[in-house]
Amino acid sequence: CEDSFVAANEKCEKASTRYFANTGLMAMLCHHDCVLWLVNMTSAGEKQHYTLTLIQHLFNHLPLDMSVGLLYNIGC
Repeated sequence: CEDSFVAANEKCEKASTRYFANTGLMAMLCHHDCVLWLVNMTSAGEKQHYTLTLIQHLFNHLPLDMSVGLLYNIGC
């Protein structure tokens, strides 16, 4: 089962920045599955700064006293 999840395998190169400037998209969705924001991934591999950037952008648009629940999922 573990072998079928190549997206989470950091040792497996999924996209090459040698040939492509963009390696994928990361999205933030609401609980209705509507896209709130998209980030254009420009480096290969699963990088946490894309997730942190989306979360920071979300909190920049919310009141300070609002509660937020977050889930993180890698999907291909």
